[in-house]
Amino acid sequence: MKPPPRDAPCPCGAARTFAECHGRDLAAPPSAAASATRSIAPGRFSSVLSAMRALPPTDATPPVMVVEGFLSDAECEALVACFERNTDRLDATAADPYWRARLLYYQALAHEPEARAIMRRARDGFHRELRAFYRIDEALYADTVHLVRWREGQSMAPHADNARDDGTPNEFPWRRWATVLYLNEAYEGGELYFPRTGRAMRPRRGTLVGFHGGPEHTHGVRTVLRGVRYTMPAWHGTDATKRDRDLDG
Repeated sequence: MKPPPRDAPCPCGAARTFAECHGRDLAAPPSAAASATRSIAPGRFSSVLSAMRALPPTDATPPVMVVEGFLSDAECEALVACFERNTDRLDATAADPYWRARLLYYQALAHEPEARAIMRRARDGFHRELRAFYRIDEALYADTVHLVRWREGQSMAPHADNARDDGTPNEFPWRRWATVLYLNEAYEGGELYFPRTGRAMRPRRGTLVGFHGGPEHTHGVRTVLRGVRYTMPAWHGTDATKRDRDLDG
């Protein structure tokens, strides 16, 4: 994944050069003092760059995007509080009983303008980060953005977001990328894991994780052992007809 020239416009679309924006983490090795500061306040792509360096050179699996500090603690807390205020609005109609009364959709929050504004801004940020990291030239559209609660004992088996176990397209073939935004840390277990690479992670609050929707990024969630896990997942593609139009306004 060759970076663009440092004086070229940043692929994320910001009105800055690559060196001034996402290229900051690809600069020359910092001094000892700078390294100490970075360990306390890591750069936006530092985690995923470290993970990429750790992968064997022959590993053809695309890297997973990890953006620390994507959302502030205050914004994360506001979304968790919003979820708990609106448990009477959780989706009880999901076809799979496993998901009933666990999902809080954007559409159910017309009376929560602050939470909706955070979710819309996050959606826009998801697209900026995905386009920059995976070098996506096309516009992206989200078909779903919602809040999810994971209680003790809950988990999710490995799966791909746009394909069945045999690799054929499932009912969501347009979901080319997925993102998961982590809203809290007060739980044990619940790691996101990728069987093909043997990697697992339990990101800090405010961290955004992004990956491909196909079998190359088959993933699952390990059992939550204690506490409650809150996330904001979303799925993205290039087909504008599949977008959630409610998020446009």
